Order: sequence, then C-alpha cells, then structure tokens
Amino acid sequence: MDNGSCADSRGLFSGLSEEVVDELTRDLPRIKVQRGESIIAEHTHGDSLFYICKGKVEISKSLKDAETPLAQLSILEPGDCFGEMSIINDAPRSATVIALDDVEVLAILTELEAARIEQ
Repeated sequence: MDNGSCADSRGLFSGLSEEVVDELTRDLPRIKVQRGESIIAEHTHGDSLFYICKGKVEISKSLKDAETPLAQLSILEPGDCFGEMSIINDAPRSATVIALDDVEVLAILTELEAARIEQ
C-alpha cells in the first residue's frame, strides 16, 4: 500500500480492497503534525477534510465563558475523519482540532482546491 498503515481497512476505506485504496490515496497529501499543534482553527476557511492515519486528535469549540473557554467535543483516532462540515456547509470551520499525539493525516481536498494546487 503506497500510504502504508494510513489507508487501511478502517473508517472511510472499510470494505475496499488494498488496490482500490492505493488508487484512491496515491496522490493525496500526507501531513505530519506534532503533538500540541493545531490542524484546524475554528472560524477559518475550510477546503479539505482529513483522514487520521496515526495518532489522536481533540475536537473542541470555543465558548463565551471565561472559566471554561473551550468545550471538548470529541477525541478521534486512526480511521476517523474530520473537517467535512465546512465542505458540506460551505461555511467556516466550526471547531478547532489539536494533535494529542504526533499525528499523520491524509488531506482530501475539494476539487477547487486541488485544481488551485495543480496550477
């Protein structure tokens, strides 16, 4: 498999053969993020969704409360995806995503963003 354990049979790629997964993921950007770094910032423009290959991430949302400025929404792990809502809704990112470990993700770009990068 070109992307090693990144494109295994969990989550998004469940039920697909190794050959099909290789074809689908061959040209996808593979991004490494260090523990504690932000992958997505709430309220920013979104043009991709991410598939977690390695590590865990925390999804959180800012609150208007000085005592509790952030609410943890979820912790995701390999095989999970995030970032899809801004693509579906064509709206800014609704949450922040922080790497809890050293993380590796596949970026799945919108058609428009992929075309911009190819130019």
